[in-house]
Amino acid sequence: MAFIFFLRQPSCFFCKMPRWRSYLIGIILVLLSCHFLQLASAQITHPFEVHALQAVRRALKDTGKNLNSWKKTDPCVSNWTGVICLMDPNDGYLHVQELRLLNMKLSGKLAPSLGLFSHMTVL
Repeated sequence: MAFIFFLRQPSCFFCKMPRWRSYLIGIILVLLSCHFLQLASAQITHPFEVHALQAVRRALKDTGKNLNSWKKTDPCVSNWTGVICLMDPNDGYLHVQELRLLNMKLSGKLAPSLGLFSHMTVL
């Protein structure tokens, strides 16, 4: 009698459900894990530099409305006008490398927060 007990199929959640459902659950799990990996590896601009760009924007008068794209969320990812970025593999953030504001009919004073752009090479 004990011998027959060991020959029985093991009972588990996936064994009792139809095969197509177990495949569907597997596909959903793979897709969810890919989505979370993509979110974890998403590139974002360094927060200090986002705040510095916002301060620059507040200090400038934009009569030509050239900086309308600066209202979007992330400067590097959403391609703010005149902002060129690069990825720093040491910290994983995107950093402002260039700020091209020539010929945009801007006026005002440059904000002191420009000093926060540690990777900037062109202003």
